[in-house]
Formats: sequence, C-alpha cells, structure tokens
Amino acid sequence: MFYRLNGCVVMFVVALPILVLSVINGSALAQEDRVAAVVNGREILMSEVRQSVIGLPEQYQQMPFDALYPHLVERLVAMHLLAGDATRQGLDQTEEFKRYVETVIMQLRERTALTDEIAKQVTDESIKAFYLNYVSALTEKEEVHARHILLKNKEDAEKVIADLVAGGDFEALAKQHSTGPSGPQGGDLGFFSNGQMVPAFEAAAFALEVGQYTAEAVETRFGWHIIKLEERRAMPVPTIDEIGDKIRDELTKKVEGAYIERLLGQSTVSRFDMNGDAMDAPVATVQ
Repeated sequence: MFYRLNGCVVMFVVALPILVLSVINGSALAQEDRVAAVVNGREILMSEVRQSVIGLPEQYQQMPFDALYPHLVERLVAMHLLAGDATRQGLDQTEEFKRYVETVIMQLRERTALTDEIAKQVTDESIKAFYLNYVSALTEKEEVHARHILLKNKEDAEKVIADLVAGGDFEALAKQHSTGPSGPQGGDLGFFSNGQMVPAFEAAAFALEVGQYTAEAVETRFGWHIIKLEERRAMPVPTIDEIGDKIRDELTKKVEGAYIERLLGQSTVSRFDMNGDAMDAPVATVQ
C-alpha cells in the first residue's frame, strides 16, 4: 500500500517474519500499550505500531515517530483487513500458504535457538575476558610512524638518497619526487604496526632508529622505497567501551559457527548438486 510522506510516495510493508523475529530477539514492547485502532473488533495496540517501524526502509526509520505514526496505523489497519479477507476466502488453507507458514516457523525456531545459545555464551563476563586477553597481547606490540619516498626504479632512488646525504630535506624531496599517494604529504604514512605493510617495507622500517632513513632503497612490488622513521610507540590500548560492540559481534559469530558445527557432528546430512549428484559442503571462507 502506498502513502505520501514528506512529498514522497512510499510503500509501507510490514514483514511478518521480521516483526516476530524481533520480538523473539528480546525487543521489549512499549510499556504504553493503549489502543491505536480497532478493526472489526480486533484491537491494534500502540506497541504493535512502534514495532512496525522496523518494516520501513532505513531512511524512514530515522524519522520522528510522531510523523510516521498515522501512516503506520493505516498500514496496520490495511494489513488486518487484508489478512481477514484472506481468511474469509480460505487463502490460508492453500498449500502455498502452508509452505510459507512452515518456512516462517522454521526461521523462528532457528532464531530462537541461536538467540538462546548466544545469550548463554556471549555475556558481559565473556566479553571482558576476551578484552583482557586482547589487550594483554596488545601491550607487547609496538607501532612506528614513518615516511617514504617511492620511486619507479633503483637509479632514481639512488639519486634521491644522494640528495639526502648531501643534506636534503626528506619531506621536501618526498613532495618533489615520490610517485606514491603520500607524496604531497611529504611521504607521511602515519603509524602502523606489524602486518599492515608488505614484509620488505615493514622489516626495513622497524629496523631503523628514530630519525634515520634507509641507506639503500627497499624494493617491493610498488617500486623502490626510501624510508625514514619518525617515531616509535607502544600500541595504544582501546577501552572496553570503544571495542565492546566489536568483541560482542566477533564472539557471536564464533558461537553461531561452533553451535552449527556441533549440530552437524551429531547429525547425518546429504547434499546434492544441481544435477542431483552427491555434493560436499562448501569450504567456509574467511570473513
């Protein structure tokens, strides 16, 4: 059904599986549960109206609820009228409808099982333990702040090194000669830690003393680099508030994966390709 909202024609769709899943996920219904409408004797509650916001396109979910309210109520009224008419016509007795209901119920069971498993394992305590383990390893790491001048060939690099030996300014020479995107910034690469740069570049940068540049150009697939070390420092340690959500997401993925693997180990599963031949499970890709 279409409505005009702020000059735009919008189709409001209330997705039944999403609505129900959000409730199973623990979304609390609004405490203010007054009646928003009555359709053929069936009450539509304020909590249902609030919950239906999740069926909107994302840009409309950001709008004030009071602006959306009359349109949401009208969509729920239409939904109840259409659902009632489907029942009157016996459309909910068709095989297609029954298969759809079976799919929705399976989705609800899937979400319920995962939600319960995640709630048991992804706790404040498990998040804190993960965080403490993470920062303990992080405090032993170091990162460096470096600049570089990137040249296309070794001969050009050697000429720039000769200019540096003669007293040339590294930043000025980077701006003048570097072919890399950091050239206009004097070759500034900011801080980086192990594993963020190509191995040859990284090894040379971490081997330097502060203020020192490489006496010989370092070759990588990008070209020839002259590297200068600006600073060293211990890796900054983020607070648990800063990365708590990321930790929760990572633990959630691990719990889901382990749960499914455990069930697979307890079950017999046969897979078939599009031709009906036996097929192995696909190899999981690294996220």
